[in-house]
Amino acid sequence: MCVPLVAGAQEEAEEAVAEATAEVAGPPAQEATDPSDERGTVLVLPSRTPVGAAADGATLDVLLASVLQELGFTVRDAENVARELDEGAPGLERARDSYLDMDLEGALAAATAVRDAHLAHGGDLLVDSLLEEAELFMLKVLIDLGRQDEAARLAARVLQRQPGLRLDPADHSPTILALWSATVLGQSGRDPDEPDPERLERFGGEIGVDWVVVGVRRASKGPEAELTVLVVPTYPGDKRSRHEVILGPRAGWTVAVREALVERFPPPAPPPPVIPPGGSGNGNGGTVDDGPPWYKTWWFWTTVGVVVVGGVAGGLGGYYGTREPENPTVGSDPWAAQN
Repeated sequence: MCVPLVAGAQEEAEEAVAEATAEVAGPPAQEATDPSDERGTVLVLPSRTPVGAAADGATLDVLLASVLQELGFTVRDAENVARELDEGAPGLERARDSYLDMDLEGALAAATAVRDAHLAHGGDLLVDSLLEEAELFMLKVLIDLGRQDEAARLAARVLQRQPGLRLDPADHSPTILALWSATVLGQSGRDPDEPDPERLERFGGEIGVDWVVVGVRRASKGPEAELTVLVVPTYPGDKRSRHEVILGPRAGWTVAVREALVERFPPPAPPPPVIPPGGSGNGNGGTVDDGPPWYKTWWFWTTVGVVVVGGVAGGLGGYYGTREPENPTVGSDPWAAQN
């Protein structure tokens, strides 16, 4: 049985994400209502961190997954993928039986076969718990066989993959615990290796995702922490990319990770405004009139002429109607004055 480096590392990671999000508000999450609107499926692998930074790794995993969901991706959980693949992987029963029969070489060979089977389906990429179990069993057998150097190298490889792993004293001998403690001390602060991008591409294609994303956390240099975000597509026609991020204080991690992923996956452009049927916003039921403007039409000026003539006639009638009685009267019928 193994215990994490920091008790409640997952809880600490989630609290850190909540604090960072509260201090620096980001854009609201985009919920895909139609599967055709999704940008693809992403597998977020467990972040690789220096030995002693287990809580940082859990925080980065949550941040990467949450930002990718905001950008419209469907995120697959590495733990669930590992569980699915483990169903077809061999167990350690044969190795344990050989160990109980004092066949240490047979037990080591059987455990090695289990380890190789899990490595073949990406157990080291997924931080597979059954792979961990097989390798710790191998560690015990190697120590029993007196092969200390091989045991130390194996412990170092396990720690490079799982920097927060610690052994429960109730389940392991003092010799194994002493070797493990010495290895932890020697590995503390060492930068993890980057995974092979070609292997990430093959693995992502095997499990049916469009992208594989993993963060590689570098050793802290002063107050700032460096993170490399690897983005690997699993289909032809797109390029892999590496994004260097200066994380800075923990409260700003959310913004730093979001900037790196938005650089690679800009948010989708907003759709153009929808014009309802029968209306285009010009007030004529969606019909565009290509004729002359209203003030150049014949009917407009005819109307103006009638109005002007009528106005002049009315004005003259009003004028003559106010003159003295000896003057002639202008009526509506010019022939009336002559009779």
